[in-house]
Amino acid sequence: MALREYFESRPLETPLVVDGSELDDEDQDEVGYVTLPEGFGAVLVKDADGLAWRLSWEGDDAEADRRRALPPGTYSVTGYRLIDRSREDALWHISVTGIRGWKLEVDAGETEEIEVDATVHMRAGMRNGSASMSIVGMHGAGLSIYKDGRRIPISYKITDDEGEVLAKGPMNYG
Repeated sequence: MALREYFESRPLETPLVVDGSELDDEDQDEVGYVTLPEGFGAVLVKDADGLAWRLSWEGDDAEADRRRALPPGTYSVTGYRLIDRSREDALWHISVTGIRGWKLEVDAGETEEIEVDATVHMRAGMRNGSASMSIVGMHGAGLSIYKDGRRIPISYKITDDEGEVLAKGPMNYG
């Protein structure tokens, strides 16, 4: 009950979805374009006024025109989602959020290609008997990995020099 009251008390900000090379606003005379070089996915950006935009390449016609129209300006990239199918036809995607310091300049009549690195950076360590793991994407942002719509678990196992298991279990990440 408290969760419903919380969401009813403050409206959720839903991003404006851009899934093509035209903006809905007919008064928009000049636009700039953004492309994602390959694959499908989405990029989340905020403009200088804090308005959220979701640039989507996730539909049946996502490959028809790779350009996504935006009003000219400076945008902060806040997240992205990359999607790919494995040879076994499993649908994999990674979602990255909490990006800081990544700016995107959109100029009227120009096309800006977004370079998204799909590398998943993993680092594990032990300190004072506690295990830690870091799983991040570009710019050190939080990352979650999904297979067929479900977040995949990441587990850990700590062994001593003789291979004896000292601790094991699931890791929270993302």
